[in-house]
Amino acid sequence: MSSETLHSFIERVSPTALLIDAAGVINTNHGYVDNISETLSFLQQHAPVFLTTNNSYMHTPYISSSLKQNLSIDLPEDFIISSGHGLTFCPQLHDLITDKTVFHVGTPFSLGYLNESTMKTTTSTLSDADIIVLMAFTDFHSLSLIQDIIDYALKNPSIPIVCCNPDLYIASSDGLSPVIGYYAKQIETHINRPITWFGKPYSNFSDYIAEKLRAKHITDFEHIYFFDDNMANVVALQDHLQVQGCFVHQTGIFQHLHSHEVFQKFGKSQFIINSLSLESMISSLL
Repeated sequence: MSSETLHSFIERVSPTALLIDAAGVINTNHGYVDNISETLSFLQQHAPVFLTTNNSYMHTPYISSSLKQNLSIDLPEDFIISSGHGLTFCPQLHDLITDKTVFHVGTPFSLGYLNESTMKTTTSTLSDADIIVLMAFTDFHSLSLIQDIIDYALKNPSIPIVCCNPDLYIASSDGLSPVIGYYAKQIETHINRPITWFGKPYSNFSDYIAEKLRAKHITDFEHIYFFDDNMANVVALQDHLQVQGCFVHQTGIFQHLHSHEVFQKFGKSQFIINSLSLESMISSLL
């Protein structure tokens, strides 16, 4: 298994683009990863960098502004590939939401994704909704809301339910903390019918990533490198788009598992690295 620093690796492979996840790669529950500003700046000097994230919690203008304010990194909104955009750009979700009244579970920061879609309006009353959209679950939400949705969906089996952030957990000081995908999965299980998912590791999000890259005239996918802390996402994008996947191990959701346990459960990425740092060693696995 050959290894070299990320700094040396990027200079050697000359990527056509870099796809980088956010939670568990750029930031953790403790804040931003050490020296991440320096790392991102270096990467941007060597290839177009796209933040490629399951995120319907925060609309892209807030993400871009936060990176500028906290890391002094300029990342225009069109270089942020967010699962929240599925409400506008995924044909299946577009058809479901057009001219519909939406009951959404999210935050004020996530409303931008709905506002740029073709929905009719939002409502805070389940019985007035044509569709339920699951975007974010925070400390301000209660578990009773999830039960209310389950009960309503059981009585109204034709109402569509969409989750545009499939992440089940994020890493926290207590190990793993459930996020909206976890609660969406609970809803799906209890109502005994599939809901509609958009985001990593689903192929509809991979299609959207490909569309965004081609819009930037990036077509050499074999020399694109994708960094994510969720091995399922890495393996899926390798399979869907034939990009080069790199599993980020020690800053994300699988940091408490031995790498071999992760491989046995999800398969292998092409590369592995402990953290997205220029001096971290990146190793080839395949």
